[in-house]
Parts: sequence; structure tokens; C-alpha cells
Amino acid sequence: MPHNKSPEPNGFPAKFYQTNWDIVGDTLIKSTLNFLNNGHILKKINNTFITLIPKIPRPNLIKEFRPISLCNVAYKIAFKVLVNRRKPHLNSLLSPFQNGFIQGRGAQDNILIVQELTHSIQSSKSKKNGLTTIKIDMSKAFDRINWDFLLTSWKNLNFPIIG
Repeated sequence: MPHNKSPEPNGFPAKFYQTNWDIVGDTLIKSTLNFLNNGHILKKINNTFITLIPKIPRPNLIKEFRPISLCNVAYKIAFKVLVNRRKPHLNSLLSPFQNGFIQGRGAQDNILIVQELTHSIQSSKSKKNGLTTIKIDMSKAFDRINWDFLLTSWKNLNFPIIG
């Protein structure tokens, strides 16, 4: 974690923790273990600032901004440990067709697949088989998530439900 980034909501940048580890380390470790083992995280650690970053040089509309969350360093550490614990299990949990946000895979892989499929359909000699393509608009996909299904799935996979 870069030590020279601007302070997060609690005012402490990573450099503070690195410099004062002998003082704050035990508390941070205990807090992280409490979160990992019991699903409890201190409200002050969970505070987040949300800010908007422009996607284009002179934005005029809200959709021309990208929201980002500025989280506390302690929060980042706890979730980094959680993510690292889950990484070995991701291949058994995720579809091989899931490409976004997975190390070694990227959305550009899907673009190449679509191009290959389109080319195959256009050059297919047996058009009577009824080949079809569908384009889906994934904008605002996060708003369309079936949260009950997602939470039930996580519960069935023994993921702790926090919140």
C-alpha cells in the first residue's frame, strides 16, 4: 500500500501505520482478526468518503463522473486479508466465463470472443441453423442485482454476512 497517499477519512495515511507500527500494530491486528473471525468491524474503521472523479475533461452530467470510495487504511488491511484468504477458492466459485476483476483475465477477452462469434456467424455457410447474437446493455448492472438471491448464495457458500 503506498505510504504517501492522502489521508483517508480517519486522517491517518498508510505512512502513519508504518511509522508507528510498534504502537498501533497490536490493536490493528486484533481489530482485523475480530473482523475475520466474528464479522464485526468498528464503525470508525468502516467510515468511507465518496468522491466523484471526472471520466471526461469537462463533465456536465452526473453519468460523466465515476464515484470512488476513500476507505481507512485499517479497513483496507482487513479486507486485503479477507480477499487473500478467499483467492484460493475463487476458481471453484466463479464461472470460467467471468472475466472482469479477476487477475489474469480481462473484459477485453470477452470483446475478442464476441468478435470471433460475429465473424463466425457472418461467414457461416449453414445460415439455416438460425444463429443469433444478443447485445445486453450492462450499464447500471449493479442496480439490477437480485440481492436476496446474492445473499442466499453467499450464505450457502458459508460466507459471513456483514452489515
